[in-house]
Amino acid sequence: TNTSLRADSSSWFFDNGSGPVSVTSPISTFSTPQLYNIRLIVYDINRCADTATSVVRVLGYNGAFTYSPLKGCVPMVVNFQPPANGIPKITWDFNDGSTQTTNGTGITHVYTGTGVYLPNVIFSDGFACKASSIGIDSIYVDKVTADFSWSTPCVGTPFAFSDHSSAVFDPANSWLWHFGGTDTAQNQNPSYTYGTSGNHSVTLVASNATGCKDTITKQVLINPLPNIQTSPDKGLCPGDSTLLTVTGGKTYTWSPAALVSCVNCPTTKVYARDSSTTYYVVGIDANGCVNKDSVRVFIQYITTVNTTPGGVICIGDTFRLGASGADIYNWSPAESLDSPTIDSPLARPTISTTYLLVSKEGTCNVDSTYVHVKVNPLPIFNAGADEIMARGTSVLLHPTKNGIVTIAWVKDTTLSCDDCFLPSAHPRYTHTYYATGTDANGCSATDSVTVFVRCNGSLVFIPNTFSPNGDGHNDVFYPRGEGVDNMISFRVFNRWGELIFERLNTPLNDESAGWDGTFKGQKLPPDVYVYTMQSRCEDGQVVKWRGDITLLK
Repeated sequence: TNTSLRADSSSWFFDNGSGPVSVTSPISTFSTPQLYNIRLIVYDINRCADTATSVVRVLGYNGAFTYSPLKGCVPMVVNFQPPANGIPKITWDFNDGSTQTTNGTGITHVYTGTGVYLPNVIFSDGFACKASSIGIDSIYVDKVTADFSWSTPCVGTPFAFSDHSSAVFDPANSWLWHFGGTDTAQNQNPSYTYGTSGNHSVTLVASNATGCKDTITKQVLINPLPNIQTSPDKGLCPGDSTLLTVTGGKTYTWSPAALVSCVNCPTTKVYARDSSTTYYVVGIDANGCVNKDSVRVFIQYITTVNTTPGGVICIGDTFRLGASGADIYNWSPAESLDSPTIDSPLARPTISTTYLLVSKEGTCNVDSTYVHVKVNPLPIFNAGADEIMARGTSVLLHPTKNGIVTIAWVKDTTLSCDDCFLPSAHPRYTHTYYATGTDANGCSATDSVTVFVRCNGSLVFIPNTFSPNGDGHNDVFYPRGEGVDNMISFRVFNRWGELIFERLNTPLNDESAGWDGTFKGQKLPPDVYVYTMQSRCEDGQVVKWRGDITLLK
């Protein structure tokens, strides 16, 4: 459409192989999808000219839409714009498995996966006319994955971290390490030293030039240093030797190397020298952690022995003597010792005894020392005289208290207490109680007391009347009380001696096992009836009861 003013003639150039065309508003056909540069030259009656240009977009050519940005990080937001307004329908294919249709407007899409994406669109007039267009530039969706490892860490020793961060396109080029507190580092593979063992949180933030970033936190176990322990400082007599030992590591190195028999052994021999010598040992454990210890070997001319203090025991007990610092030991008197020629014999004296120790080390002169063991006698303790009681009652126990400060009874549910001097005992059967009395010296003696339980029937109650009228009170005739376990036999007879009720092995206090005043299912009339009962005690004694029972209405 030519909208020029004061134009007398026109020349059109369509960039499609046709023209120039002098029609004022011509029609031209474009058969290939692309951008066409249109040029119109108009002349007035004086042949003055003016030129106008424009573009015809024939959809279907590559790049017939725009989008940005072209590079970013997951999740990446990309804005898509159509080439012109007024396109009735556009189907956007984002090349990540998803599509979306709009009415000619632009759209925003979020790429949630890494990769290279080349989008395309289908333009439509809403009817049969469709044209597709592929984007010119690929979209790069990047991602950084932070990761790292470390060498074996030990307390107080620097160890290295190794960055293993990766990215889909642009590699990581920036690192920020957090070691705890305010300690950080920004180089790719830093080293660090922890002063305490245990787990420590280490965080790495890795990013690349695209701006992608990832964070990872790992627990780094800091191993403690090995507990390297060698022999205590030791004195040597001239010309003597001794073995130095070390524990706590997996491998060892002794120094000075020229003065030990084995440089890398856990046990090495050294000899007495003219002056004191300090030997050093470095130990390495299975984790590669290193620690060290030292021992001083000095010259001595007299045996110096250390003994453990004496003590106090009760007669019948044992006491462990102890000594160190010599090679040869002789204890006396030997009669109460299990082995008088060792450093720590077991003593069992029957009276207070002072032991003499004569010891010798190498070529040094002998040393002698004394250790005293006091022996206290056992207390005289009596748990008390045996007692006799009727079953169902209780009795007080009376142990002796002379010289006894504490008492301990063997725990028993039939005793009122287990640490008192006058406990109440209430056994059902004959029972023996054991107690231990302890004096002010801590010496103890044990004794026992037996409580004999007798069952004589005195605590058994047998009613002489009952009224089985169904009022819920005294409806049943049965034995009650304590003192026996059960009735071997329980019988009731009428006045002519006929047996009208019988129960065997009837428990006391069991109403369901009693007589309800019937015979052969019939209620008996009021009268006086005769009963017999008998029970057997644990000692075989038989206890019998016989009496009258009056049945009332």
